[in-house]
Amino acid sequence: MTTITQQHQSPEINAVPLRAERPAQQRLVDARCQLCGAGRAEIVLDLGAAPLLTSIGDADPDDDHAHDLRLVRCTACGTVQLDDTLATAERHRIATAVADRPFAGRPDVARQFCEEAIDRWGLRGDGQVIEVGSGTGSLLRFFRAWQLPVLGIEPDDRLTRYARLRHIPTWRATFDAAIAGRISCAELHADLLIISTPMGAFDDLHEMLAASATILRPGGVMTLELPDVLRLLQRTRIDDCCHANRIIPSITQLRQVVTAFGLELIDVERSEVNGECLRVWLRRARRGVNPVEHTRLRARLRAEAAAAIDDPRTVAAFRQRVQLVHEQITSLIDDARRQHCTVAAYGTSGAAVTLAAAVGLSRPDVAYVVSDVPVTTGTMLPGTTIPIISAGQASAWRADLLLALDDLPDPPAGWEGVPVYAVTDLIDVVHRLTT
Repeated sequence: MTTITQQHQSPEINAVPLRAERPAQQRLVDARCQLCGAGRAEIVLDLGAAPLLTSIGDADPDDDHAHDLRLVRCTACGTVQLDDTLATAERHRIATAVADRPFAGRPDVARQFCEEAIDRWGLRGDGQVIEVGSGTGSLLRFFRAWQLPVLGIEPDDRLTRYARLRHIPTWRATFDAAIAGRISCAELHADLLIISTPMGAFDDLHEMLAASATILRPGGVMTLELPDVLRLLQRTRIDDCCHANRIIPSITQLRQVVTAFGLELIDVERSEVNGECLRVWLRRARRGVNPVEHTRLRARLRAEAAAAIDDPRTVAAFRQRVQLVHEQITSLIDDARRQHCTVAAYGTSGAAVTLAAAVGLSRPDVAYVVSDVPVTTGTMLPGTTIPIISAGQASAWRADLLLALDDLPDPPAGWEGVPVYAVTDLIDVVHRLTT
C-alpha cells in the first residue's frame, strides 16, 4: 500500500507524458448541444452513475437514485457539457434543491451582494429586482429593506409559502417563456435580474436567455453563476462534474451566444459564495450605446485563448489526467484490501460527494465517511451505501488510511499518525507532473 508518513503528504507519482489519444478512443454520440444546437458530441468522460443531488440536506433517502453522468464536448462549438439524460421531474428536483442556491443560509454574503449591487448599478426608487430561484427570499429581503420593489420566482411550494410569510412577493412557477410573458404584461421589467437556479435545472438554456431578455429593461442587468471550465480542464477538478452543472461553457462561447438575445456580456468575476465558480454579468443592449467591458472580462478572454480550451488535444490531455487519478485511487484501495486495512474517507460537502462519485468510491472498499457536520451523521453519502459517522465515533473506529475528499485541517481525535491521502492533492500532483 502507498505509504504516507506525514499528514497531507502528497503521493509520489512518476511523471507521465500525455499523448494524443488514438482515434479509436474518441467516441461520438448523438447529443444536441445545449449552447449551439448541433447534434454530435465527443465523449470526454464516462463517470458512471452519480447522485442527482450532492447535498445531504436535499437528497431524499427514499428516492436517491444515481443517474448516468457523462461529460461530452460539442464537435461544432467545443462546449463541454453533460450528455442530457434527465427527465423534467429530475431537473425540477435540482431546481428546488436549497443547497445549490448561492445565497441560501448565507445572510452576510447576501447582504454584501445586495449593497454592492445597489451601489454598482445605481438601483434607486422604483428599480425592480427579480430573482429566479429565490427560495425563502433570503436575498430579496435585503433589497426590500432598501425600499426597492422585488419579485421572486420559485418552483418549490414550501419555499414559496415561507417567502410570502416574510412579505416577499413570490410567484410559484418555473421560469420560462410563459412566466416571462406574464411578468412583461404586468409591467414588472427588471433593472436587476438574478438567476439563482443552477443551470442544470433549465430544460432549454436558449429559452432561459430569451425569457431573461424579455423581462429586462433596456440597459437592465442580469447575473448568474457558472462552473469554471478553465478550472475543470486546466486543473483537472473533476469535483465540478455533477448534474447541477449541466453545461460548462467558456466565457468566449457564452459571449457569442448571448448576443443573439440582445444581451451583452460585460463582466466576469469569482463568485462571492463559491470561489470555484464564476459570476457572470450581462446587460440588455440599448440602441446606440456601445457595451463597456470590464478589464476582468478582457483578461478572462485572453486566458481562455491562451489555454486553447477549444482544442481537442486540451480535452484529450484532461481525459488522460483523470484516468491517471482514477488509477492511483484504485491501486491504493486494492493495496489496502490485500493487506486487510480499513479505509475511511473524510468530507461530505457537495464537492466531496461529486469527487467520491468521480473516482468510484463505494462500500465495502470505504468503510465509512467521517463528518464534522452534525446534521449529516447517521445518513449515507449520496449515491452510495457508505455510512457517515461523527468525528467522535471515528475515534473508536480508527482506520488504517484516510481519504480526504474535503480539506482536513486536523485529524479526528485519536487518529494521530494515520496516513491521510488527500485526493485533491493527488489531482494537483498529477497536473504538475503531466503538463
